[in-house]
Amino acid sequence: PIGIVTLDYKAVPLVNTLILLSSGFSITASHNYMLSKSYSSAFLYLALTIGLGLGFSLLQYLEYSNTYFTISDSVYGSSFFLLTGCHALHI
Repeated sequence: PIGIVTLDYKAVPLVNTLILLSSGFSITASHNYMLSKSYSSAFLYLALTIGLGLGFSLLQYLEYSNTYFTISDSVYGSSFFLLTGCHALHI
């Protein structure tokens, strides 16, 4: 958009995507270990998943605080903060 300095998708958004993919793997591993009654491994992967979620939230906060646009800057700002905010709330 004209006048909007967008984020570089190869920086924080890419790292957050990798974190989300990793958390999907770790929660699946935790579930499988729980089903096989290996509770110590299940707890380890669950703790890893929680840590990845906290890391994602921290990076999302840093991304929000370092943007050059706000929610009131055109439809781009509104869409960006609404979509990423709802997704972060889901996490």
